[in-house]
Amino acid sequence: MIAVFVYDFPHRKSSDGLLFLKVAGYECIVFAQPFKKLNVSDSGKSWGIKDLKAFHPKDVAKVCGFKYLSIDHDNWAGIQTQSMTWGVPNLTIGVIFGARILKKPVIDLFSTGIINGHTAKLPECRGLAAPKWAVLRNIPQMVTFHLIDENIDEGRLLYYHKVPVHAGDTPEAVNQRSLSVQVYGTITAIEIAKVSPKGLLPKLEGNDYDWGISEVADEKVRKLWKSYIERFAE
Repeated sequence: MIAVFVYDFPHRKSSDGLLFLKVAGYECIVFAQPFKKLNVSDSGKSWGIKDLKAFHPKDVAKVCGFKYLSIDHDNWAGIQTQSMTWGVPNLTIGVIFGARILKKPVIDLFSTGIINGHTAKLPECRGLAAPKWAVLRNIPQMVTFHLIDENIDEGRLLYYHKVPVHAGDTPEAVNQRSLSVQVYGTITAIEIAKVSPKGLLPKLEGNDYDWGISEVADEKVRKLWKSYIERFAE
């Protein structure tokens, strides 16, 4: 049984992730974080595409036959109690498709751990605007699948999944491809986690956390983009 953390509002990664897990044959229970307005640091000009429609994860969970609860992801006791009510007394693997920063009491509920797909290479690109920092640091675009711990963007490495880039790609195109990798690459991450003792997995630590990106640095990313894509294009 996989416990899935999603957002409790229309969100593409959350809904796509549930569908991929269903098609891959996993049984899941779903914990959905209600919307919260947060004060976040500036990540510069968005690489997202506006007005893309997404299903509500609750509707997708219903179609998939997954049990679903809207609950604050900090509520470790509520998550534990509901899991037991659903007949899942022992949580083993969790997966993040939409979540705020999960605290240690929630992480500790899982005997194997909770899997996250970070949008750039760890530990080199911890934090916000990570794909942009990859450009500035001349690192290929990739997703890092890892078992999280209480430190943001640290934990134990499961594997790196390279994000393909092609000549002429825009940042928006690469961002959409990265989103796809974050979803379907989770299947491989789950299978690795099942057979890998946590203590033997490489530890991700040691680099500073990037809290955002300045306007000057964001402009530098735009200027470097063409040469960066040419360097790493397949």
